[in-house]
Amino acid sequence: MKKIIVSLLLTLPQVVAVAQIGYTLNEVIELFGSDYEVGYNNDSIFYLFYNQVEAYKDNSQKYDLIAYFTSDKTDALCFAKTVIMPISEINHVISTYNKKYVKLSDLKWQDYESNIIYYVKAIHKDEVFTVTSILTLEE
Repeated sequence: MKKIIVSLLLTLPQVVAVAQIGYTLNEVIELFGSDYEVGYNNDSIFYLFYNQVEAYKDNSQKYDLIAYFTSDKTDALCFAKTVIMPISEINHVISTYNKKYVKLSDLKWQDYESNIIYYVKAIHKDEVFTVTSILTLEE
């Protein structure tokens, strides 16, 4: 765990511009407000769930957002996020990622500048798709 936190701290200046990845739990709450739910996923990773927040600075649309943290302490760092969007926007997002990042597979891209991998997953029965952004740790 100590190695992960040290690696996160070393990459923090590069990732602060990418939504809340690299922010502490308190900073995310300051950014998005106190109207959230908390929980632990199947891997016992602590998360905050926000319903209908502005997840991107350059977009006035509101989306559901899940932020994942290294622990449930106030100074825990956000290492991943999932944004839930309407399926109607999937082609635009994929087109944007194809232009901005290195395509690793059909629905996976890497931003080497920020050490972030983006995964897109369509959930057709719910008419939504998710974009999960994960901070990668280089060894």
